[in-house]
Amino acid sequence: MIRDEIHQTEDAEVMCRKPHRWMFWARFCSIIKRTKGQAFAIAALSLPVLVGGAALAVDVAHIYVAKSVMQNAVDASSRAGASILAEGGTEADATTTATSYALENLSTYSYVANVAPTITFPTSESVNVVLTHAVPLFFAPVFGEAFETISVETEATAGLSSVS
Repeated sequence: MIRDEIHQTEDAEVMCRKPHRWMFWARFCSIIKRTKGQAFAIAALSLPVLVGGAALAVDVAHIYVAKSVMQNAVDASSRAGASILAEGGTEADATTTATSYALENLSTYSYVANVAPTITFPTSESVNVVLTHAVPLFFAPVFGEAFETISVETEATAGLSSVS
């Protein structure tokens, strides 16, 4: 099989050296002569695209993880606040409990730790918790975008249901 490939290569080189009348062979020979050693140039040009794609994937994954962590903290916080209201607690007690749940859930992740939640009470039986944070990115600062602002919100309503 290697002999056949060598033979075909030699045939192409011989055809390129011989004077010929067909335009196809002239174009084919000029392409072969011009493309020798181009693999390095193609690899060098495609490397920044590959690295850029990998950097984008890392930053986007980081944003999604941060949003998921923040959403979990907000959900737990609003449920905790609503449970205090359901037990007959005050809005101040619900705010304290909701804040402590949010901070506890965020404390294990350094890039969203110490983000203070905004807690409101749309009605006397519901708690609305909002977290907004500028998450630092890894590779986007190269392109001028150092942070991505993420905002998550949830509302929980306190209520008692009968168990049958």
